[in-house]
This record gives sequence, C-alpha cells and structure tokens, in this order.
Amino acid sequence: MKKALKQLALLPLFCGLLVITSCNKDDKKTKLETTQLSMKWANTAQIVVSPNANGVTFTSSNESIAGVSATGLVTARRIGTATITVKKGNENLGTCRVTITESYPLKFRAVYLTWNASKSSVKSYESRILDLETTTGLRFRGENSSLTAVAYTFSGGRNLNSAGIQIPTSELSYIRNHIRERSLWSSATGDFFMDYNGNTSVAGDIQWSSSTGYVVVFIPSSSRSSSQAKSNDLTAEQYKAIIQEEFNKFANQFEN
Repeated sequence: MKKALKQLALLPLFCGLLVITSCNKDDKKTKLETTQLSMKWANTAQIVVSPNANGVTFTSSNESIAGVSATGLVTARRIGTATITVKKGNENLGTCRVTITESYPLKFRAVYLTWNASKSSVKSYESRILDLETTTGLRFRGENSSLTAVAYTFSGGRNLNSAGIQIPTSELSYIRNHIRERSLWSSATGDFFMDYNGNTSVAGDIQWSSSTGYVVVFIPSSSRSSSQAKSNDLTAEQYKAIIQEEFNKFANQFEN
C-alpha cells in the first residue's frame, strides 16, 4: 500500500517533466519569421529564421530583382517583385515576398519607346513642344529644367529606331541612378540593358560631347533577362557602335 502511494505521489512530477520536454521540443522548431520585405534599390535586408538558420536554404524566383545569400541576406538589384522560398531539407518553411520600389522617379515625362512606331504615334504621345522635324527625326523641347530636349530617329523615315534625352550636368547623377534601379545590367561607364515599363527591351549608354553635353541614347535590345544581357544577338562592341552612330545623329539634332 505504501509503495503504491509513493508511485502516485511521483506522477505529477513525471507529468510536469513530460510537459516541459514537449514544450522545449516545440520551441526548437524552425520557423520563418520574415514573410514580406519592402526595399529600395541597392539596399539589403535580412530574412529572419528562428531559432537559427542552420541547414536552411534560400532561393529567389528572380535573381535580377532580388538576390539572396546562403544566410538569407537579400540584395535589392532592380525595381520589381520576387519571391524567396525558404526550406530546411525537404521541409518548406514558407516564402518571403520582396518588393523593390523606386527611389529615383523621372522628373519629366518618359520618352516614347515602342520600337518601330510611326512618327505620328510619337507625335500623338508627346505633349512637349516640337521644335525640329526632319525626314528621319523629331526633336522636342524639354518641359522643365531637368530635361533640355528629347529626340527620336526613324528608320527609313517611318519606324522608330532610337530615342535620346539631352540633360544638364546637374541631373547626370540622378538619371544614372534612375537607370540603374531599373536595369538588368549596367556598368560604371553608363551603358545598360533594361526592361522599359516591363515590356520593352532597351540597350543604351550615356554619351557626352562638348557641343551637346550629356545625352542618354536608347536603342532596341533583344535581351530579356540578366543572363542574356551580356550575350544576346549582338556583342557589346556592336551595341556600342550602334549607340555611337545614333548619338552622332542626336548630336546633329541637339546642336541645331
């Protein structure tokens, strides 16, 4: 009888130990804490996993928008949205939606970049004052102090072939950053590949001459991803040659 009573007296202690052990096990379960991130271009942010990220993998749905390291550090590469999938072994811990918003919006109306469009389409779009028209080109006056002029060239005088903006030196840094936060790829010297408004592939460069100042040249590009940006249908040298040729056309327009 006494032995039975002692066993009964120990039951609450054993139960307490069982409860404590069970709680500790649950506390150690790996959990994704960060399910959304809102970022600016070139910034970084950490995806948090508790109690730690040991054995956890992170995969981005679009590395050209949001890159992610092995430790879950996200780098904002260009404007857009991407999803980071977080796993531990075969267990899917969840996803983190990353939204990268602009820091450098245009200070003037965007140029018209629907390639092969007609002159009449460009004129219908442009609200700026037309101050020069030739067989192969159009030039519009900039609407504020951030833009000196906009020009377009047309293949055979009919199809939009390139566009250029002439900007004051004071706007150069801002325009560079505006382009970079949208680019699939860009270099320190100013050339770039980008998706314009998400549906038009554009290559370009920032050119300078003593007679025109800074001119940003836009031409069509077949590149649709960061992996293609340096290895598409044309080489970088061929693109530079085309851009230089178009810049020379713009130089003639901007000097008039």
